[in-house]
Amino acid sequence: MLVGIHDEGFETLNVQIGLGGLTLVSLFVVLFAVVRDRQRRELTQVRSVAEAVQTALLRPVPECLGPLHLASVYMAAEAEAQIGGDIYAAVRTPHGTRLIIGDARGKGLPAISEAADQLY
Repeated sequence: MLVGIHDEGFETLNVQIGLGGLTLVSLFVVLFAVVRDRQRRELTQVRSVAEAVQTALLRPVPECLGPLHLASVYMAAEAEAQIGGDIYAAVRTPHGTRLIIGDARGKGLPAISEAADQLY
C-alpha cells in the first residue's frame, strides 16, 4: 500500500479502500481492547468482593478447642471459583465442642445467603 501511495497518491480507489479498511480494522482492534480491559477490571473487582465475602463467612477455626486440635482449609471445586455455599465453624460450649460442616445448595450469592443463615 505504501508503494501505491508513493507512486499514485491518494487519488486511486485502490489506495482509498486499502486505507479505509486499515482504519476500520484499527478502530475495531482498539474498541475490542478497551472492552476487554474494562471486563478484566470488573472481573478483578468481583473476585475481590467474592473473596472478602468468603473470608468473612468462613472464619479461621481456632487451633485448639478444649482437648480438640483443629485445622481447616477452603479449596474451591473449580480453580476459578472463589465463592460458594460451603460452611464450616467450630465453637466451644459448656456442653462440649460443636462443629458444623456444610454445603448450601446452589451457587453464587443465593448459596452464600443460605450458608450465612445457617452460621448466624
